[in-house]
Amino acid sequence: MVAMILTNAKDVREARERAHQLARAAGVAEPPMVEQAVGEIGNNCVEHLDGTGTAILRLGCRPGKLTLEAENPCQEPPTWQTRKPELMDGIRLGGYGLVLIRAIAQNARFEWRDGRALVRAEFA
Repeated sequence: MVAMILTNAKDVREARERAHQLARAAGVAEPPMVEQAVGEIGNNCVEHLDGTGTAILRLGCRPGKLTLEAENPCQEPPTWQTRKPELMDGIRLGGYGLVLIRAIAQNARFEWRDGRALVRAEFA
């Protein structure tokens, strides 16, 4: 398993690239979709950092599967809402990470525990 600390957009870009590489190595059906989902979740982790801890993203790879675990400090339980406010009429910027994970992951769990938001997913 690869663990990465996420603090900024550069870290998220590196996580996306690593996710794509691992998804291809594992033989996952849609590596670009996995890459996009990991990028969106990574952005969420960085966006919701509250200054009290660290966002961590872990990726695991085995034949036919890629696992994702993401966590970040979160003082209040998240609403797990995925839609961002509209920038312009009908146009939203972001908010698609959970939608993508729900659409393409074989298993996905979203929880809040001990002041941390946790996302776990498995892609085949």
